[in-house]
Amino acid sequence: SIPDLAQGLLQRIREEHAKNKPFVAAFSAFLDQCRTSLDPTISSETVDEMLVQHLLTERLFRTVFNNPDFTRRNVIASEIERVIEALMSRAFDRNEFGRRLDRFYVAIENAAKGLDDWSEKQRFLNTVYERFFQGFSKKQADVHGIVYTPQEIVDFMCASV
Repeated sequence: SIPDLAQGLLQRIREEHAKNKPFVAAFSAFLDQCRTSLDPTISSETVDEMLVQHLLTERLFRTVFNNPDFTRRNVIASEIERVIEALMSRAFDRNEFGRRLDRFYVAIENAAKGLDDWSEKQRFLNTVYERFFQGFSKKQADVHGIVYTPQEIVDFMCASV
């Protein structure tokens, strides 16, 4: 299941903190950047979960929004990619991990094929995220307010920016 894969990945990331020097250096730089630009109190555990979230959902952003350059155009995503590259330098095969998720990705991508409007796609991915966070980390779902923020408010917030 996706929550089991996510927990296994989280465990692998935590193990790499102790033995993968390139990963530790990239992670530390990214953590500093997160503390500077997002939240000065963000914990390394939260950033570990961000890595898991990114690894599980990056493909969906690229395919649902038809944006193959997502990880290059989004500043945070591109920085996360640097950390993941360092993680892959020793102990992690991203392609192998992704293959274990193919049936989930294909089902989600097929369900999204009929969505043309950006807000429909956003609503769709919000539902996917909601289910993902509920299965992976109830605490993160609560922190991010995904479960409790009505889509209309999310739409308003996005339109206001």
